[in-house]
Amino acid sequence: MRRRANVPLHALLAALAGALILAACAGRGDVPAPPGADDCALIAVSSNGWHAGVYLPAGAFAEDSTLRQRFPQARWFAIGWGDVRAYPGPLGPVNAITAIAWPTGSLVHAAGLTRDPREAYMQDYVDVALSSEGLASLAAAIEAELARDEDGAGIEAGPGLDPRGSAFFKARSSYHLFNTCNVWLARHLRGAGLDTGWPGGHLLPATLLSRLEARAPRACPPGEASAR
Repeated sequence: MRRRANVPLHALLAALAGALILAACAGRGDVPAPPGADDCALIAVSSNGWHAGVYLPAGAFAEDSTLRQRFPQARWFAIGWGDVRAYPGPLGPVNAITAIAWPTGSLVHAAGLTRDPREAYMQDYVDVALSSEGLASLAAAIEAELARDEDGAGIEAGPGLDPRGSAFFKARSSYHLFNTCNVWLARHLRGAGLDTGWPGGHLLPATLLSRLEARAPRACPPGEASAR
């Protein structure tokens, strides 16, 4: 049996300090333009109290994408990301501690819906507006998160949490204390042009939704077409 190496506490603290410094100093790079005239899509960021997710129109993804191929009738996708064992549940003390104690595998959860998730789920949510560039960037980031088989297809990991049509897919990123479901989503929303602040600060979804309520455009400009 392979034994887990004992890492000195000072080394862990030094690594954490370095990660925080890099995160604070990192620039946002090329940020998509904000929504504007004739260029606006409305999405939603959701919360069940512990876990943040995102509601995206199916048209944000290419027709040959993994999610569109798996759920061809979907008009909307409710998407989340989380620990490979804790996310499918049931959540208990062992898998909860394991998920944050050291890096573990992860899963993307996608529910393909024919109705707006705002109406389908009894969850808190915040509407946010994106430009077409921002929406495409967010959808591309989610597609890029999916692990692939030798033929380049997404790898389904089992049935999802919504019996109306959902699935788990194997993901690329590692889940750990500094990359939780809420941090992961905040980082991708930030890459799509939304002001989420420092992604690592959103250990719970409440802070992420509050930040979006205060800083993100909440509606498309009057007279503009919406993806909702």
